[in-house]
Amino acid sequence: MLLLNELRGENCELEMVAGGCDADCHRRRFKTKLISMGMSGYNRVIIEPSGIFDVDEFFDSLRDEPLDRWYEIGNVITIVNAKLDENLSDDSDFFLASQIANSGIILLSRSQLTDEAHINATISHLKKASEKAKLDKNIDSIIFSKDWNELTSEDFEK
Repeated sequence: MLLLNELRGENCELEMVAGGCDADCHRRRFKTKLISMGMSGYNRVIIEPSGIFDVDEFFDSLRDEPLDRWYEIGNVITIVNAKLDENLSDDSDFFLASQIANSGIILLSRSQLTDEAHINATISHLKKASEKAKLDKNIDSIIFSKDWNELTSEDFEK
């Protein structure tokens, strides 16, 4: 939230949902925040969870009343560190595959801070996690990796 604070203005508000004391508390706060934003008439909502996130929780929330009337999924972007730790637990790989399953694009972040070998190892890990979860998805076509200093207008449009 602190990183995005400079974007606040007449056409952009920022909201935050704190983790809470347990999973039910977090889900309740998340849904309450979405209801509040829906009632306020927002026409675009960007949700950026920090860390590993159970994306199924997000999709389940959007299927509940009244959220199912106010929101529709426009795009899901999965951001993965280009130098992904290869020794993830089975649970972490499952969450990773869950995020990949619903992703329109997989953005490899910080690619300029690593080398081609680590980027290739990360892509290989993403493919293995997808296969292990039995995803029927070709992720080659949705992986995007580029030095952020060289991004073009076309890259942002993509």
